[in-house]
Amino acid sequence: MRKYWKTIALSVFIVIGISMFYINVNTVTKEFPRFNFKIIEGNEEAVDKLVINGDLYNGMTNFEQFRVNSTGTTYLRDEPFSKRIIGYYQDIYGEDLQKEYRTFMRGKSTDPAKFYETDEILAYAETPYSFWSYDTYEFEIDILNKKTKKTVSFSTPIPDRANYWYVAPYGVYVDENEISIITLNEQVNEDVIENTSVHVYTYNIDTEQLVGEEVIDSLNYSSSEDGYNDIQVMAIDENIFISQQKVNYIETEDDFAYEKVNTEKIIHYNVNTHTKEEFTLPEKQEIGMPITIIGDELFLASINDNKLEIISLNLIEGEINSQKEIEVSNSFLSLYDLYQAKVKDGKYYFIPSSEDFNETTMITVVDLESLTVDYLGEIEPVGSSAIDEEVEMYFSYPELRK
Repeated sequence: MRKYWKTIALSVFIVIGISMFYINVNTVTKEFPRFNFKIIEGNEEAVDKLVINGDLYNGMTNFEQFRVNSTGTTYLRDEPFSKRIIGYYQDIYGEDLQKEYRTFMRGKSTDPAKFYETDEILAYAETPYSFWSYDTYEFEIDILNKKTKKTVSFSTPIPDRANYWYVAPYGVYVDENEISIITLNEQVNEDVIENTSVHVYTYNIDTEQLVGEEVIDSLNYSSSEDGYNDIQVMAIDENIFISQQKVNYIETEDDFAYEKVNTEKIIHYNVNTHTKEEFTLPEKQEIGMPITIIGDELFLASINDNKLEIISLNLIEGEINSQKEIEVSNSFLSLYDLYQAKVKDGKYYFIPSSEDFNETTMITVVDLESLTVDYLGEIEPVGSSAIDEEVEMYFSYPELRK
């Protein structure tokens, strides 16, 4: 027995330490604000899969992440150790992949834009940082056959990498034995972005060789005192939609500035047919920023006077089919709220990012095909866990579970 006394003592110490840790976690989180979804009108089933991420700050050093869904609030501290050890909430899509394909997902980003998935395969493409510098020089490519469980993995240099300041994947597509990576490539001159181009790099999976590189278009990513240009890339299977927006700074009478966005250019590129077309847009009319495409209809969103406006644009005719204005009671809406909104199964989930202590944050779910409000609700504090005015709290991006 004496022979093992150190091992026994160490084991007892670890058990006590872990127990005290969990007791402390439970004690601390009981004092944190809790929230629920409160329906105002519509169908509660519309938010069954909705998860809203949030950040809570109490002083300079106390930072807590949390999630709110239809059943209540969970803080990162309350999660299993495997989640807490990462230090932040990962994308839900990536979390689901990690549960189902643990070996394949090891060491990978959880950004949905880096993946392409069908019933047969799961493909991944990334530009990992070099071990010796904060830069990216290679494509890392992995394709998992879900039936055989076999994986094809290879790394390959990014073509002409020295010509670009930054190369980042915005979409992945697999067609039989070829994988295409859609990237945004930036060139810089004297610390100013001089040119931005969208590329498609296609590799043969069997030979691991580059079989094609196409530049879809070069776009304006410049900025000025009055605003800046922005670029969006939407990869939907073999279809790539590229848009350029003009964002203007608008000053109000009380010297407060907000951002107003308008799409000036939309290009469609088909990876399979290698064809490109630029769509005709309505003249002299601001149409907001693209959020998704359903059939021949492009849906765009904008914010105007604390109203969320959604437009349905017929891409063939270049004319507006319908539009909807939705009153949002939050006192401040920003362009960031449009960027972080989510679209799934024809529904648009819009949740303002900031929490004002004097108002509750709204939840708006819009059925895009009918342009009707499917759900209108709010995130309300629960019971005695009212928000302390010394605490800073922000609702950030929404996500959707399967």
